[in-house]
Amino acid sequence: MRNENENRNNFIFSTSTKKNMSKISYLYVFCACILFLIFVARLGTPYGYSVIFNLPWHIGFSKVHSIENIYPRYIPNLWGGLGGFDFFFYAPLPFFLSSIANVFCEPCTPSEVFALAGGMLFIASGVTFYILVVRYADPVSAILGAAIYTVGPYHFFGDWLHRQAVGEVTAYVFTPLLLLGLIAILNGGGNARWIFAPAFAGLMMSHIPSALLFVHFVLFFLPTYFLFNKIQLKACIKQSILLLAHLLIGALLSGVYVVPAISLIGDVSPGKLYLPYFNSTRWLFGRSLSVVPNPLTFVGTLVITVTYGIFLFYFSIYFRKNRDVLLLSLCISSIIIILFMTVISYPIWEFWIIRRVQFPFRFIVFLELNFLFLLTNWIAKQRSEGCFRLKSFIVVGLIFACASSGFIFRGAQTAYAGLTTQVSLPNRGAPEYLSPEFSSRLDLERGAIRSNDPSKSTETAINKIVASADGCAKEISRPSGRSREFDISGCKGTAVTLPVQFWRHFQVTVGADAVPARVSSDRGLIRAEYPASAKTLKAYIPILEFERYGKIVSMIGVSIFFSLIIMKRNSPI
Repeated sequence: MRNENENRNNFIFSTSTKKNMSKISYLYVFCACILFLIFVARLGTPYGYSVIFNLPWHIGFSKVHSIENIYPRYIPNLWGGLGGFDFFFYAPLPFFLSSIANVFCEPCTPSEVFALAGGMLFIASGVTFYILVVRYADPVSAILGAAIYTVGPYHFFGDWLHRQAVGEVTAYVFTPLLLLGLIAILNGGGNARWIFAPAFAGLMMSHIPSALLFVHFVLFFLPTYFLFNKIQLKACIKQSILLLAHLLIGALLSGVYVVPAISLIGDVSPGKLYLPYFNSTRWLFGRSLSVVPNPLTFVGTLVITVTYGIFLFYFSIYFRKNRDVLLLSLCISSIIIILFMTVISYPIWEFWIIRRVQFPFRFIVFLELNFLFLLTNWIAKQRSEGCFRLKSFIVVGLIFACASSGFIFRGAQTAYAGLTTQVSLPNRGAPEYLSPEFSSRLDLERGAIRSNDPSKSTETAINKIVASADGCAKEISRPSGRSREFDISGCKGTAVTLPVQFWRHFQVTVGADAVPARVSSDRGLIRAEYPASAKTLKAYIPILEFERYGKIVSMIGVSIFFSLIIMKRNSPI
């Protein structure tokens, strides 16, 4: 086993060097962050691909998020007011932040509030990257690296402007902390190891595909790290078990979200994702553009990957000469990530669970983290050797410009559209989270409408289904939480079709008495029977069994986590 000096290698700057950072520089950084927030909020939410989901989700989530309903899973105003179950399944963390952002900008439009939340996520990612890299580089280099990471080519131009992939944007906040904790665990201790499990839980509650990809990145990184450090097999097994324990604790902590999401997915329509567009093998680098579902996204991510790949080969040679084992391990594992995104790994993406990630280029989240960590350490090395001159700035600028070139024009278009176009997006959710009964009916209605615009045909079909509900059922107040109450005093007969999307977990009551509820076969809505004397009727989703299990799992994770901190604070685990 290596001693502490060998663990840290020879690239860590002394504490005295870090203390030389002037307080005025931090003030400049703070002012820059405030200006960045104002700029991003004023720009509004870019009209990237997923904005059609993100803004309706943000609006719906914010309306029902409260102290009484701290974790809204059912969003009543989606799908024309028929309701959506999206947050039983979609990672909620970005929308918790966007709901809180309303407090800071009450007069703002939803587009500006969501953009403000995005700006907060970018700044948070820069802070966590600085926390990671300042342990290995001087503060000036660390701040420069954090600034680049905050507006990285894939992070800002690809994820935010082009794709509006807010889940991946949030993942960027936690990945530096995961790398920090990973290094601490493998180095045999340190307080930084305790950040690993909460960071993994945060990643799970931000973007499950990124969490799955992180596990694969660890599988690439560990063998190279063990090999270059010449660690004995027994020590390798021990460290791997410790890392696995921290991973499992992180998974337990996220149980409140993950357990219901995985357990209930069969009760909605996940088959909507089994389309050619989401076939992971069609996105592998090396495939012909004729089979790629979206050539612009493909080329943009390919440009980023090739740019990083070229400089990774240089860094691998540079850090090998400097005998920086950790950085060399990151270089090699990053090159493996690049190979994993190509047709070489076709069988894995075809048959392995990783195919659920849909887009292999999502690995760039970790590729960009590793690359910018390496770049920051290279900058620090140049500064320490007195070689950081104009040519070094040119190199950094060249990397950023080349990597961003694939997305910069499309990003400018979406940003401009977000600033100048005030379009009311339809309040729809994701089709994969519709109940099977409603999804089938919606598909039939859409098929009967002749239109070349899928969005318009969907909106027309939804309006038709909404209109098919019995108009005598009047919603008493704005729906909140998981229940919706209707005045049925004007209805005739003993049955009514409510303007609520059917889901088998709904229950209907009159007063304290449950009444029969079934799907309206021709509409996909709730059809409820009631006594002739009934005046009001309530449809609600009770706390489900798997939700209780999820809370229990999270509590177990919290208990184990804090027990280990208290009991074994100075132990290797």
